[in-house]
Amino acid sequence: MIGAGPAGTAVSKVLARAGVAHDVLDENQRPGGNIDRRPLDAPATSFELTAANGAGRLLAGAHVVDLTPARLVRWVTDGVLHEHEYEAVFVCTGAYDGSFSRPWSQRAGVTTVGALQALLKGQSIVPVGSVTLIGAGPFLWAAAADLRGKRVRVRAVVDRVPLHRYTWIMPFALLMPRRTVSFGWGMLRLLLSGTSLYFGREAQLTETGAVRVGGELVEADHVAITDYFAPQTQLARTANCVQAYNAVGQYFFTASDRAGLTSTEGIYLCGEGQGIHGREYAAVTGEIAARAFVQTLGLRLSGGRFLSAHRALLRLYARRLERLMYPQGSFKVSPAAEACTCEHVSMSQVADAIEFGLRDLTSIKAVTRCGMGTCQGRYCEPIVTRMVAMSGQPPRAPFFQKGFVRPVPVAVLLPADQTQEVGRVR
Repeated sequence: MIGAGPAGTAVSKVLARAGVAHDVLDENQRPGGNIDRRPLDAPATSFELTAANGAGRLLAGAHVVDLTPARLVRWVTDGVLHEHEYEAVFVCTGAYDGSFSRPWSQRAGVTTVGALQALLKGQSIVPVGSVTLIGAGPFLWAAAADLRGKRVRVRAVVDRVPLHRYTWIMPFALLMPRRTVSFGWGMLRLLLSGTSLYFGREAQLTETGAVRVGGELVEADHVAITDYFAPQTQLARTANCVQAYNAVGQYFFTASDRAGLTSTEGIYLCGEGQGIHGREYAAVTGEIAARAFVQTLGLRLSGGRFLSAHRALLRLYARRLERLMYPQGSFKVSPAAEACTCEHVSMSQVADAIEFGLRDLTSIKAVTRCGMGTCQGRYCEPIVTRMVAMSGQPPRAPFFQKGFVRPVPVAVLLPADQTQEVGRVR
């Protein structure tokens, strides 16, 4: 399993029940992924306690950099490159949040909401002073409630989704009772603490750091933004897994069958890589994929009768959520803003390439250098994808992903007897 979030841990538990030896690799020191991230000094989870005693092996702090079509996984731990070829690989890399390009979004004190959540959950670090959260979707409210629970002053939450549109997803609350109760309690906590709540409103950043909501100015020491979520598909691309396009969410995801099997033999895709469908969906698809693989080994497990129906309901919920988060025309282009902050490519440069007739993202990358920076296109691809979609035609293909999905020091790739020479030259 690549990733120890809800999907990866679900796969591991099924394989452990079947007695199938497996590795769980995750770049964090603790399992749980982003949504279930835990501080380093928190008590061990049941998964951590059982992983070392069963058929599974938890490899924490493993930064996976490459996955080949032959199911060869390469990862770096403590500056050492490891590789192993597996009979099956389950890609459970999740998703990430991002923000649209805005004037002043690169100033100090502005981050994504996901960054604040990672610091809060993983290291109990919170911003000094007050925070305002802006963007779209229920993640804003969940993060705001978490911050308020740590006694951070949340001045305002500005959600461009109108309040009445949330009724579209209310029928699905019974699928996630614990999350629904937690969400309601968090909203009540925000109201009682005096946080200003705005629905159906756009927020603009100002040069001074304040947030403008209509004719109002909301002062804050820190601004956190979440405009969209995008699947982590880079490793699946290195394995030549076919990618598909979601026209509502306006992102590329990895195509797979009902069991999670991709176009590359032996590689399964679980969770958010199939599309932004949430924590519960990740766990369900992880169990479905693991059961499918166990069956190929001639083994059988009891239970699992209603997994497919549960998955179908969660997919329906996710599609409704995407429709309310990304209505047509919600993405506004600011020509002066940067589409690619790594290479400082402006929105107008990308717009010129699209007007020239380019529709696949790799061609736009070659013309503008958008996606050639350190992040390897993770944060500019969602922007460019939406800009192409605005032209009236869907983007033809995502950025082409070569081997090694993140920067790796040259010394890591050399034999041990040559690393000293590299160090001396440096």
